[in-house]
Order: sequence, then C-alpha cells, then structure tokens
Amino acid sequence: GMALASKLFRHVNELKQFDHLSNDGQEVCFCTIGDASTSEGHFWETVNAAGVLQVPLAIFVWDDGYGISVPKKMQTTKASVSEAMAGFEKEEGTNGWTIIKVKGWDYAGMCEAFEQGIRSTRETHIPVLFHVEEITQPQGHSTSGSHERYKTQERLDWEREWDGIKKMKEWIVANALADVNELEQLEADTKSFVKASKDKAWEEFLVPVKAQVTKAIDLIDSVANNMPDQSAALKKIVTELQVNREPLRRNIMRALHKATVMVGSHDAAFWLNDFYKDLKAENAKLYSGLLYNEGSKSALKVEVVKAQYASDAPMVNGYELLNKYFDLSFAKNPKLIAFGEDLGQIGDVNQGFSGLQEKHGKDRIFYTGIRELTIMGQGIGIALRGLRPIAEIQYLDYLLYGLQPLSDDVATLHYRTAGQQSCPIIVRTRGHRLEGIWHSGSPMGMVINSLRGMY
Repeated sequence: GMALASKLFRHVNELKQFDHLSNDGQEVCFCTIGDASTSEGHFWETVNAAGVLQVPLAIFVWDDGYGISVPKKMQTTKASVSEAMAGFEKEEGTNGWTIIKVKGWDYAGMCEAFEQGIRSTRETHIPVLFHVEEITQPQGHSTSGSHERYKTQERLDWEREWDGIKKMKEWIVANALADVNELEQLEADTKSFVKASKDKAWEEFLVPVKAQVTKAIDLIDSVANNMPDQSAALKKIVTELQVNREPLRRNIMRALHKATVMVGSHDAAFWLNDFYKDLKAENAKLYSGLLYNEGSKSALKVEVVKAQYASDAPMVNGYELLNKYFDLSFAKNPKLIAFGEDLGQIGDVNQGFSGLQEKHGKDRIFYTGIRELTIMGQGIGIALRGLRPIAEIQYLDYLLYGLQPLSDDVATLHYRTAGQQSCPIIVRTRGHRLEGIWHSGSPMGMVINSLRGMY
C-alpha cells in the first residue's frame, strides 16, 4: 500500500498538488522478513500483487537457513525463496520482480547490490527482492533457546567462522579504516553504553512505580495501626511490597485490592480506598485509553446531517444514491481512491461505482485481484501516506480473509502510538443479508470483537 501510494503520486494529476506528501513518487517502501516467514500466505499474496501493480517495493529476505529449529528445506520449495520466485522475475515485455541474491557476510557486496536495486525500483517502480543468504545466528533464534540443540557441530563451526560481525571487522581492518585495537575498544565502549542505557531506562520506568509503592505502603500501614483485628494481615501485605525489589503496577494494584477488601468502608480506610480508586482510573487510562481518537477528529464528533427530502422527490434505488454520493465525493476530494474486486469498469457488483472509473480515471478507481488480505494492505499503506482509500471487499463473507491486518494494524494503531497515528481507511463491503448459501455468511460477532479500535 505504501509503495502503491508512490505510484499514485507519480501518475495521478490530481495528486501533484500534494508535494508535501511525495516527491513525484520516488519513495521506496522497505520491507524486511525472515526466510522462514516467506512460507506464509501473506508473503506470496503480497509478492503477486506487487508484481502485477509494479510498485516501488523492496523486500529484504534474511536467510539464516532455519525457522527457529526447522531447516529451510522443510520450509521452502527448492530450499530457496529466490529460486521458488524465479517465475516472478521480470523479463522483457512482462511485469514482475527484480531478484537479487547476496551474502549476508559480504558488506561491500550488499552495499553495491542494495544501491543498484533501490535505484532501479525508485526510477522504474519495478519491485525488487533481495535474498540475503548465509546469515548467521550468534545465539540461535532467541536468547532463551539454544541452537546447539538442532545444528550440527560443522554448522556451528561454520557460523562462528562466517559470522557477519567477524567478517565486518576483517573488512574494516583490510581496508585500513581502523585497526584491531580500535575495534576492540569500540566494542567495549558500545557494550558499556548499552548497559548504562538499559539501566537508566529501567530506572526511569521504576521511579513512578516506586513512588506509588511508597504511598501504598504508608496508607496500608496507617490503616493497620488503626484496625487491630486486620493488622497482622495488612502488615503481611506491606511486607510483600517492601521485599519486591522491582515492583510492577500490577503488584501495587493486587496489594491495594487485597487491603481494601479486608477493611471495607471503615473510616480509617478512607484515604486508602480513595488512592485505590484513583489508581484504577489512572491505570485504565494508561493501559486502555486512546483506542479510539478522543480529540477533535473523533468520528463521534462529526456533525450529524439529517436527511431531507423534497415533497416531490422521486423514489430511486439505494445504489443510485451511493453512486451519486461517490461521484460528488471524488469530484470534491482529490485524495479519494477506491479499489477492489470488480470495482473498476463494471462499477462493483451492485453498481455503486457504475460509470465513475470512466469519469474520474483508472488511477483513482480500479480493479484488484481476488486477494482480500492485500486489498486491506493497499488501503492501510495508502491511508498512512496521506490519501483517503475506500477498500472494497466484495461480500462480508470474504472480510475474514483480510481480517488479520485490520485487527492487528488498523484497529490498534491509534492505541499503540498513544494517539500519534491513525489509519483513515474505509472498508466497504456488503452482506449480512442471509440471502444465498454462498453469500449469506454473517460473522458479525467475530468482526465486532476483532476490530475494536475501528468504527
């Protein structure tokens, strides 16, 4: 979607005025993925869509030979994503991809390949895939695992010899950019800096929590001194908080909850109950706030325009009203883009866009393949680039194929960025009609609960 936006900015005349959003479509979208994850359907649907659309997308596949402990011969056809993608490679007179293979330990080779490939996709909008092979794993897949459990000694010895960091050091020394002593000192300084930064960040996180712990201890202790019957149990709660060297907010809330249940509404517990109430409200905002836009751009603050009809207004079909609305909207807002299955020439299966592609152009209203996941991806990326997409899912039944990015990306974006970003995408579909065995699906419960964060 972000790559498609570059293509639209380059080719749609109505978008030329928005030069603050694009430099004539020269922006390249960079995507990175581990080799094993290319087995997922998301990857292949994206590769196919980008090959058809011809957009400036650069995908870097980092290939270390394993998906956690599973070797790539059990993951990928021909044990090579670039070999498996050979049929996607662009040839004269066709669309497709540029495919470039490079070694992960070859810094100079990667620089040359990346510069060449990125320049090409920026200029031509032919997508490029970089298959970066022979990546090594210093610690296996994660620090909690051990690759000694599933790799041969020969493989482990090879990884130590061809480790990218080791080869980078050798390249730096060979090219007289630094000597061994300088590199060793740089490595030591870097480790010290990272450790100090980690300690500082952790301490900054704990400071407000520790302040809450201190207040909770003081309040519970005070109540214990005024309620002899509950004193021993309350003192135990205090002790549990005191011995916790790195308390979390949940530890405080658990202690306060236990204490307030014990003391109830006793006069001596007024300030304890008040603190617990305030802290619950604060944590609710901290952990659950900003799921939706709560500011001036909130959808709930859009002024209601009530329908008005003339006494002699003719009766028309619903799709005709929608068609008229879309026509006026596309004429008024040059950022508006619509796409989906059958949305182009025939104007969607219910004619809501009938005749509008011819009027407003093939670059603003256009077809897609049967690929709901990447239809949503197109909409998400275009929205994040400043345009206003209407992404069409032909029937509600098929929304499930595109549900994952809506749930994981669109619905959560405003929350995860603490209100700094939003994704103004409109997903248009039809269904919930209980009409016809293949188009009568109505997964509304799943949709509503999966898409909290979207309206």
